[in-house]
Amino acid sequence: MNFPFSNTCPIPPSQRDIVSQLPPRQVVEALVTCYFQTCEVTHRLFQPLQFWDELNAFWSSRDHVSDGWLAQLLMILAIGCQNAPDYLITHTGRSQSQWIEVFLEGAQISFGRSPYMTSPNLTTVRTLCLMVLARMLEVVKGSTSNQIVSLMGFVTRLAMSMQLHRTAKLFPAMPSFEAELRRRIWVTIQLLDVDVAMRAGTSFLCTEFDAEPPFNVNESDFRRSEQGTWEVDTLYAGSYAYTDGLFQVKLAQLMPLIADIVSTVNSPSQPLVDYETVLSWDKKLRPKLKEVESAFSIRPHSRTDRHRRAMAQRQLIEVLVHRAKLAIHLAFTRSPYDERFEPSYRAVKESSMALLGIQELWTGSDPANSICSDSSRSSSPSSSSSDDQASFNGWLVDLCRDDFDTAMLCLILTMRKDNFGGTRSDDMPPRDIAWTVLRRGLMLFRQRACRSLHHFKQFVGLSIMAGTLQALGHPAAMLATMMQVADDVEQTVLAGKQDFMWMENTPNLLVHPSLSADVSLLDMDPELLNMHIQ
Repeated sequence: MNFPFSNTCPIPPSQRDIVSQLPPRQVVEALVTCYFQTCEVTHRLFQPLQFWDELNAFWSSRDHVSDGWLAQLLMILAIGCQNAPDYLITHTGRSQSQWIEVFLEGAQISFGRSPYMTSPNLTTVRTLCLMVLARMLEVVKGSTSNQIVSLMGFVTRLAMSMQLHRTAKLFPAMPSFEAELRRRIWVTIQLLDVDVAMRAGTSFLCTEFDAEPPFNVNESDFRRSEQGTWEVDTLYAGSYAYTDGLFQVKLAQLMPLIADIVSTVNSPSQPLVDYETVLSWDKKLRPKLKEVESAFSIRPHSRTDRHRRAMAQRQLIEVLVHRAKLAIHLAFTRSPYDERFEPSYRAVKESSMALLGIQELWTGSDPANSICSDSSRSSSPSSSSSDDQASFNGWLVDLCRDDFDTAMLCLILTMRKDNFGGTRSDDMPPRDIAWTVLRRGLMLFRQRACRSLHHFKQFVGLSIMAGTLQALGHPAAMLATMMQVADDVEQTVLAGKQDFMWMENTPNLLVHPSLSADVSLLDMDPELLNMHIQ
């Protein structure tokens, strides 16, 4: 409940006991690789070559590891395990959920033994960022927005006490490699902070900073010197080419604008922002979409994995931009008779459709058959299969589920206005397009409804909203429509319960061979498994 500041063990295990519970080395390294191929793509905290060196040193001398570094490793394993394919852990003696619990408990105990308050270092901040990310992804079950806000506030203030938000020029004796790591971590803290603020309706905490963006270089430009120190070669760095560092460079450039919008819109004391400011923000946001589309363009013959990384990074920036556009325009779509209604209405519709298009791509829908926005559709790698795409970006669907939930609600509200206007080149009426997008979006929420109680609540809420919208034109059909919605919700839960096997009195969460492809029930939340259907 109070992760990472609690201790559920009456007699905490020793460090040696925690290390002894790790899976075999090949499994550990596979989970680490899984983490670096997913979360590290967008939430950059490490220099991979350095971390692999540290991991090799750990295997050489497992009795001489700091508690802080061990906590960091265990959090990487927990998140990597959440995103890992089933075959990695099939023959390890534990289920995915059991391994995650082992990793989280070990990380919490190890972190509590580290001097995170008296002598925090970069490992401390990285571990805390991983813990925030674990709560966002619900690797830590039962996470609420209030818990995430509190933890994020602690992380941000701790990082600022270490001066991560300040320019490296203030520390002339600091090695350039350490300064680069500090810049990477600070940009990721900003990304986490703005995500938390959007989720919880709070203000952006990282408002005052002068830290430079990270280097726009590839990880291969880092090397270890003969003296054992890490160095970076920035000679060939350029803003015109896609590199491993480009995403954070673009993110650092975008963050001040996003932070200004989020802090203003979520402020409890400021009045409703004037429309001139809204239009000014919108005018600044629109070029950002074209800018990232150009910056993250990868030639068709580029490596598939590199292309996927670039597209995931580009699409996450698009999510931030469209989410910000919804925040500034939605308040002006309440009255159809207001002269400000039409431009804001179109902006809300456009951004909602774009967000749901990205959700469709991330869940592996065929981009050729997608009716989402052209921009989102063009960013899907045509050379990769839908299953590969879903496997690579599945964790992002969970990370941005609140953004997609907001997009669904906004789309329903715009459809309620009963005026989509205009036509498309495919001759499909725009309102029919909106209904198709809405139904597809609801189907995607249904597929993940049993992953956690939060997923389930979103699915139920959207089902009721969509059903109500459908029945508005036919009042006599309202009761029948709501009964149909209730039946769909009930069948979703029952399907989840039926497709899991139980061993003894504890859930091992083993997927039954007959699991329906319509509902993704991996790690079905125990609160749902114990739910009584009346």
